[in-house]
Amino acid sequence: MAATPDLPRNAWSRRPAGTMVCVTRVYLAAEAGQPLSAAAQQARSAAEAETWADPSLLAHEGRRSAMIRSAAVGSLASCFGVSTDEVLVFATRGAAIRAATLGLGRGPMLISPVERRSALAWAATRRDGLVSCRVDSEGAIDMDDWELGLSEAGAAWLQVGNPEIGTAQPVARAAELATSAGVPLIVDATMAVGRMPLPTGWQALLADSRSWAGGDGTCLLVVRRGTPFTNLDGQTG
Repeated sequence: MAATPDLPRNAWSRRPAGTMVCVTRVYLAAEAGQPLSAAAQQARSAAEAETWADPSLLAHEGRRSAMIRSAAVGSLASCFGVSTDEVLVFATRGAAIRAATLGLGRGPMLISPVERRSALAWAATRRDGLVSCRVDSEGAIDMDDWELGLSEAGAAWLQVGNPEIGTAQPVARAAELATSAGVPLIVDATMAVGRMPLPTGWQALLADSRSWAGGDGTCLLVVRRGTPFTNLDGQTG
């Protein structure tokens, strides 16, 4: 029996007896985010109606936009347990990743080969390059190699979970070792925010609004006060 013409071939599988069955759609693109939640839709509609003016302008509507934006950043900061001045807001995840990889600490960046390609690419352009950490067959970092790499690194980068295969990294232990070595750690929490308790021990944290069904257009870089960080673009909270 032939498959229905308007369905892609990979939507069907063959049973041993030769009958055809339609495969249920599954979600294999966590990197792409998720549909807007009802709360996010309402917030976005309100923002589009109320904050249309340039927040950098001194006119009344500009000041109103700036006040609403400041309140939004303050709300996000409270969710992460930090102050508003520790939150940097970027329009894209790529811009936030660039700022984090190039601005955090001094010296090589310790990073594993299963991190985001953009993070690996930017880390490689650091003045002192990067130090690679080995991973096992499931993509989890080798803790002995991580500890060894920290002795050479001036900063470290680690994701909470891999968006392609779902491997969760031992962030708590990795953070302990980084703290002991005096190496600032940035945690890519884009696969964790809104889904699980956030790890502790980090000096910087990346969070994309697409991770909590907030849609595209906002990526946060949280940098704890006192962390060696150069703000390359002068981005503010």
